[in-house]
Amino acid sequence: MTETPRTIVFDVNETLSDLSPLAKAFEAEGLPSLAARVWFAGILRDGFALTVTNDNPGFAELAKDSLERLCADTRGGGGHAAAVENIMTALTSLPVHDDVVPGVEALSYQAELVAVHPWDIHGAHRAGLRTAWINRTGTSYPEYFATPDLEVGSLLDLAGAIRAT
Repeated sequence: MTETPRTIVFDVNETLSDLSPLAKAFEAEGLPSLAARVWFAGILRDGFALTVTNDNPGFAELAKDSLERLCADTRGGGGHAAAVENIMTALTSLPVHDDVVPGVEALSYQAELVAVHPWDIHGAHRAGLRTAWINRTGTSYPEYFATPDLEVGSLLDLAGAIRAT
């Protein structure tokens, strides 16, 4: 049995927070639900690009600007303030997944990154951390990324998997 490290690092977006309400907010404003995922991925991409160049705008500022442009591109013209505000409210009010609170409470703390995104797992592995991939959807893990140390179906399952290692 390995020594139990003292810290867990969680990726927040989609690992802890549930982004599904964003799709509903997009639909309510006449935008395709799939646009929510594309928009969010663009915010992350742009945030990463700005961060590596030592620029660090606020996440909400970046999200709002990107959303205003998306609305103009997909809905045409101006007058999108209410739609932008409603979607931003949904973004800043995202709930956590149902397994988060009981899962965190059940954990004995480990030194590893816990995430749903394979790219996060890959980066943490390269940084020397143990990794745990939460695979809530049952999809296959990309072969081109470093393999996670643990794979579980939910955050609550993670506690048992850690104890078993």
